[in-house]
Amino acid sequence: MAAHEAYSLAGFNMFAELDDPDRLSIEQNFHWHRFAAGEQITNPEMESRKVFFVARGIVRAINYSFSGREVTLDEFPAGACFGEIAVLTGVGRPGIMVALTACVVASVSSQQFVDIARRFPSVAFGAMKELARRVRSADERITDLATLTAIDRVYAELLRLARTSPEHDNAAIIQPVPTYSDIASRIGTARETVGRVMGELIRHRLVVRTDGAMVITDVERLKQVFEEEPCVERRSGRDRRLGLDRRSGLDRRHHAAATPPLERRVGNDRRQRLI
Repeated sequence: MAAHEAYSLAGFNMFAELDDPDRLSIEQNFHWHRFAAGEQITNPEMESRKVFFVARGIVRAINYSFSGREVTLDEFPAGACFGEIAVLTGVGRPGIMVALTACVVASVSSQQFVDIARRFPSVAFGAMKELARRVRSADERITDLATLTAIDRVYAELLRLARTSPEHDNAAIIQPVPTYSDIASRIGTARETVGRVMGELIRHRLVVRTDGAMVITDVERLKQVFEEEPCVERRSGRDRRLGLDRRSGLDRRHHAAATPPLERRVGNDRRQRLI
């Protein structure tokens, strides 16, 4: 696919400080590719020595556990790049790069990328910023895995994916809608756990699914639930911090403060407090 103005390097932060002549001269070294959703871009067996730039769509890095469970290592939206770690370390990244959506990707050989970075310090600094962003993201995920329950990791992932809704002050939109398997692979849990947690959120109307989008109807409430001390029914995957109980409506923990003590008659009309 020939380079096209709509898919030029002008939209990448890494090349933002270059003037047009320099950017156009660099673009002559790039090759442009289209990938359908689900199509594999690279894998460890390819021994690819290229750096890739995502012009459109989202690319996902995945790996598999010994049990065969898919694990999401990272995601690369439009404007991001991948493959530079292999250039810097000489060791290819484990896992497979897959087009999560229909993608347009530009590639350049590792040697040409090194030459460009040496020639233009702003490009080298842009690559450093991208690597720093990825390290910070990895640190956050490791912290979540070490400190949060599976239910809280679902909450955290939803809040991380959410984008403010222009129509409602306290609502947010997740688009495209991730599958339960997608969420599970990102946060290191089972699809069934994600399904149970999402079922509770949908039942309590904190999450609503629409055509092509998932809406968090009350972001502040979800943040409040996330920040409270966990009170989790681990077997069912339910979280009673939501303040509702399937059998009686209000969660008894939240309801107790508003409920007067019960009494029963004992002996000669003496009453004994039960609560």
